[in-house]
Formats: sequence, structure tokens, C-alpha cells
Amino acid sequence: MNPEQRIAAQHLEGPLLVLAGPGTGKTTTLVGRYEFLLSQNINPKQIICCTFSKKAADELKERIASNSGLNATGLPIATFHALSLRILKSIGEAIGVPRDFDIWTKNFERERVVRELQKSVIQAGLYKDVADEEKVIPPKNGCVEN
Repeated sequence: MNPEQRIAAQHLEGPLLVLAGPGTGKTTTLVGRYEFLLSQNINPKQIICCTFSKKAADELKERIASNSGLNATGLPIATFHALSLRILKSIGEAIGVPRDFDIWTKNFERERVVRELQKSVIQAGLYKDVADEEKVIPPKNGCVEN
């Protein structure tokens, strides 16, 4: 690690956000930080290590497991999205999110719900002062409905 990476890796005053461009050693810094926190006797289950891409998260898990001898499965080392999903599944009910919620991954799923909501809003008269040409419902099969 270079000096800047080492400073980031050995930071102990709370959480740390590492922002850097491609190929600048973010993964090396995060792996070094993880190892440093382990050397400080911090429980690996209490170390949240996240990144943006699945590829980077997989590399983090692999390098941390290889360097530390830990089984990284189940540890909070993942993408922001995966960690957010894990958090919602564990505490979601306390904030009104049912355990069996779905994540819509297809555009048609989101568009269907938006179309249904917009129709309901129009039928409820909430668009009464909106010009008809502005009451466009998102396209369904290439057709625009009013």
C-alpha cells in the first residue's frame, strides 16, 4: 500500500468512506483496512465493507478470505444494494416493510404500477386542473393512453 492507502486503512475514528477513481487501489485499501480492523480484534461480523459493483464486492470477499483465512460467506461484505437488501430483510418490519417484499427488476413491473397509480389519481380527480395533454400515462406496448 502507498502512504495514502495506509492512512485510510489504519483509520480508527469511526466509519471511513474511500472515494477514488478506477485503478487507484480502492480494493487494496479496503482489504488493508479490513485486515487492520481484524488486527484490532474487531469482530468481522461488525465490519461493513461495501462497494458499488458486484465484481468489486466478489473480489473484496475473495481477497479478504484469502488474506485472513476467514470464511467470508455471510459477512457484511457486498454491494451497497445487497447490504441494503439484507438490512431491509432483517429490520424492515420495524419500519413498516414486510418481510416478503419484492424488488422489481424488470421495467414492465415498475411501469405497470406507475400506470395503475396514475389512473387512480386521474379517476380520483386529483388532476382536475391539469391539461389533458399533460395527463399522459406511461406507454404500454408503444401506445400512449390518456
